[in-house]
Amino acid sequence: MSAEVAKLLAQQRAQRESWCELRPAGDGKPQLRVLLLRPLEGETHRFTRRPDQAYASLMHELVSDYAVGWEGFSAAELLGPANGSSDPLPFAGALWAAFSLDRSDWILAAFNHLVAAINAHNEAREAAAKN
Repeated sequence: MSAEVAKLLAQQRAQRESWCELRPAGDGKPQLRVLLLRPLEGETHRFTRRPDQAYASLMHELVSDYAVGWEGFSAAELLGPANGSSDPLPFAGALWAAFSLDRSDWILAAFNHLVAAINAHNEAREAAAKN
């Protein structure tokens, strides 16, 4: 892959990234947020639930697949202060998938953020087409 192609792909990815706040900072706790990647237009079919799939399962699948980073997370945050360190943890998709499954508020916030990102992208394309 040429350097130019790699640069363009990196720029496209950066344009699709946005932060979703899960908890504001306060009471001695850091802000929690997850970095989500807006699905490409060709991937939005994944937002259609299969007949045998629960809606909550679809939401968790999507927020797991499109999460690419986080801030404010530590073992203490995930396991409780008595069970883990407060040192920041590097993002790991497997950790996000496992722990978000037990936090419906995180799943809902991240899913709604993804839907809003898709809608904003579509609106921007429609506005550009009118010009």
